Amino acid sequence: MLQAPVAELKPAQPKSLRLKGKEGENLHFWVREVELAMDAALISTERLRVAFALSNLEGRAKTWAYTRKSTSLGCFTTWAQLCQQLRAAFLPANYEYRQRSRFLACKQGKRELRE
Repeated sequence: MLQAPVAELKPAQPKSLRLKGKEGENLHFWVREVELAMDAALISTERLRVAFALSNLEGRAKTWAYTRKSTSLGCFTTWAQLCQQLRAAFLPANYEYRQRSRFLACKQGKRELRE
């Protein structure tokens, strides 16, 4: 009896997603895009996820990451840890508060968000 060939799951080729560390650059968007690319490429181990993300840094962000890595062994052991440190380095100290304030100040016509 002949069996139909089983389709082999192949990872997608991730596209280049560069974070330069410039002011005004959308870090949250970059993190989400990198996560999608890692999922599509079937990159699942923490070590590979961190390596993939680090390979997508340029400029100030790359200099920051490689300086941290050379001075603090084990500083990027997980993707979540890398994201947390990127936020601390490249987002303003009060970023979360400002975003929440902007969100809560939203209005539509005469109605406020809280209504």
